[in-house]
Amino acid sequence: MVNVKAEGNLGGYNNEADPDQFVDTYTKVRDRVFRGSLQADWNLDRAALADLSLQADVSVADKRRTSNVNASSSSSQAQIHALEAGYYLATDYDENPEAPIVLGPTGYWYVKSQHDNKPMSLQFKVKTRWNQQGSVINNRIMAGAEWSATGNNGRGLYYDDMRYAPTWREYRYDELPWMHNVALYAEDRFTLTTNEQGGLFQVVAGVRADVTHISRSVYGTVSSLSPRVNLKYSLWQHRTDSWLEGMSVYCGWGKSVKLPSFEVLYPQPSYADRLAFVPGSTADNRVFYAYSVTPFRSIANSSLKWQYAHQLEMGVEARTRVATVSLGAFFAHTYRPYLNTSVYTPFSYSFTSQASLEQDFPISSGNRIYQIDRQTGVVTVSDRTGQVSPQVLPNVVRNTFNANSTYTNGSPISRSGLDWVIDFAQIEGLRTSVRYDGSYYHYHGVEHTLIAAQPTGAQWMSDGVTPYQYVGYYQGTALGSGNAMATVPNGSRSDVVNSNVTVVTHIPAIRLIISLRLESTLYDCRRSLSQGKNGASRGYVLADPADYFGTPYTGKERDCYVALWPEYYTTWDQPDVPQPFAERFTWARDHDTDLFNELAQLVVKTNYNYNLNPDRISAYLSGNINITKEIGDHINISFLANNFWNSMARIKSRQTGLRSTIYNSGYIPPFYYGISMRVKL
Repeated sequence: MVNVKAEGNLGGYNNEADPDQFVDTYTKVRDRVFRGSLQADWNLDRAALADLSLQADVSVADKRRTSNVNASSSSSQAQIHALEAGYYLATDYDENPEAPIVLGPTGYWYVKSQHDNKPMSLQFKVKTRWNQQGSVINNRIMAGAEWSATGNNGRGLYYDDMRYAPTWREYRYDELPWMHNVALYAEDRFTLTTNEQGGLFQVVAGVRADVTHISRSVYGTVSSLSPRVNLKYSLWQHRTDSWLEGMSVYCGWGKSVKLPSFEVLYPQPSYADRLAFVPGSTADNRVFYAYSVTPFRSIANSSLKWQYAHQLEMGVEARTRVATVSLGAFFAHTYRPYLNTSVYTPFSYSFTSQASLEQDFPISSGNRIYQIDRQTGVVTVSDRTGQVSPQVLPNVVRNTFNANSTYTNGSPISRSGLDWVIDFAQIEGLRTSVRYDGSYYHYHGVEHTLIAAQPTGAQWMSDGVTPYQYVGYYQGTALGSGNAMATVPNGSRSDVVNSNVTVVTHIPAIRLIISLRLESTLYDCRRSLSQGKNGASRGYVLADPADYFGTPYTGKERDCYVALWPEYYTTWDQPDVPQPFAERFTWARDHDTDLFNELAQLVVKTNYNYNLNPDRISAYLSGNINITKEIGDHINISFLANNFWNSMARIKSRQTGLRSTIYNSGYIPPFYYGISMRVKL
């Protein structure tokens, strides 16, 4: 049997005619998608080989977003587009439109940008089964292979007129390598019938191997192996002489490996732009800037291990004369999660001050022509008239750090939960069925990996001129914060209980189905954690938020400010020599005021006294409704409304004691309604 399937989508929007938009600003979106599939199945009907299946899929999309926004500036600003390392002087656009740094316009203008995204994917699958059928024992073996490739033929983000393009670097999707994935899997399903009432014992064991390859990736080809096993024992399934008609218990264990994403295997470049020449202006009010540009790519970590998770599930299912009940539990532990951290390396660049132009400079401002050496950053001023010889401006060397990113493995994360479903038998007189379901979810994660960071406020030394010379090394960071930065919390815990009721009523006379679902969260408690290894203290409770010293934080305190110290620190001139922070900071308080003030910038504090309080949210509720009308044998018309009463109820946070509305809060889905029609041929 051969099946061919093709589908597509032509969509988008244009708000250019929206009267609420600022004049001549708009957003246009084009969304075109084509998906095709070819599947061939052979039913061989042999004792050993049951069937063979082949499938090929292709997906092509053309997504373009065009934006026209207004911008303004009273002074000309540098717009940096340099892609290579070096020093660059801002150039007027009319003089050199291709300059790495151009001077932006003044006044008011419009910026038109295009985001061209053309993702494409190809996939091929082959699968076969072998059956061994008996009166008591049934064994089925399944094996298969998958190959997929994903890429993008889009240009990415670009601007129609570079005169107005802000600081931005072109990153073309169509120049990126494709990502290829190969998977091999096998599964053996063994079933033993234990009685005539449907009792059986079943074992399902499987394994999957994945291989990912991206050309030019520093990690090369990566692979993983993920095994799993499931057991199920059904005491009986269709017993008719008992109130309990069927009952089964099950459990399963599996290991799933998560290979690194495309961004890890082939990172996008980033750039550090540092002002190398303080602006100076000419008689015609043109302003000049010079920048030191340093491109980066994430540093490959040869010690990076692949993230994996162990998951254990168990549960019971029972079918009675009044309802079908299922109760399940799961326990999952994630090991070696990927963590994006920073590596600080000493870096020096040339800086030229405007002060050298202010005291009896021999070249008048109207006749100055600025040049900067691409390699050294030395600024030279020439006389437009040729009467004065070129003047080399004095500069200073500024010592700072290059903060490059790298991926490492973080601390384990645990998740667990319960879920339950009760499907009541249909009420025949009303042709109505009721389903009650719910879940309990628990999360706990604390990060202990040592991370290097310069807190956001620590940019300059106390003199306000010298870049900050210290790097702190902290135990852990806030989970989910992306690029690791020092934060007082280094983990979190959450517990959530959801409870839902669904009522479905059929009215055969008019071929109408009405479905009402009420979704509620009865318990929602979350808390940021600051915990050291093995329960050790991490942080200090401050009597005054301006202090730096206090009593060790135990996690039991409420309504308090907490300060976090790094474990140790390094300096620009000795980046490989760790200094114990607590010892040096305490000593400096009494003996070296300058050192104390510099190290104090490495101390991270909570912004509010309730940041580490538990945050329990009061219960909240929303409702969804769906009405489906069948017209003939081929047409269905459905109306749906999510959060149909558009709830604006208020919830209370125990963390702050404040009440707020759940409207547009993300706790419940936004009010949404629509109508759809389906035609079956």
